[in-house]
Amino acid sequence: MQEQEKAIKEQVKELLARAEAADAEEDVRYGKDRAGDELPEECSGGNAAEADSEAKRALEERAREKAKKEGKQGQTVEKAQPKAKDQYNFTDPESRIMPSSSEGFVASLQPADRGGAGAAVDRGAGRDASDQR
Repeated sequence: MQEQEKAIKEQVKELLARAEAADAEEDVRYGKDRAGDELPEECSGGNAAEADSEAKRALEERAREKAKKEGKQGQTVEKAQPKAKDQYNFTDPESRIMPSSSEGFVASLQPADRGGAGAAVDRGAGRDASDQR
């Protein structure tokens, strides 16, 4: 029993020494405060303030487009502001959240398989809350 315990302690000691050596090597390679598994800068999602301003610009542009569609002109169109609850989707900017009488809110997507290709594509999908146009 004492021999097994001694062997296990030696294994643990060896494993800890190997772990410390690997840690020291990674500190040299990646820096003391980094693990080496961080995302590259170009993939890190960028600056949150930049993303917020992108969303704000997009929502303001949508508000101006809506004002134009409603027949407003000049200064009224330029000063059009988004509503407080308007939302922006960073992954699919063209998508909209539509009200539904039975389910609250749903994404506006009406896919259809065209030509048996196995891909859901519908060029006729609209931004209307229902299929009634």
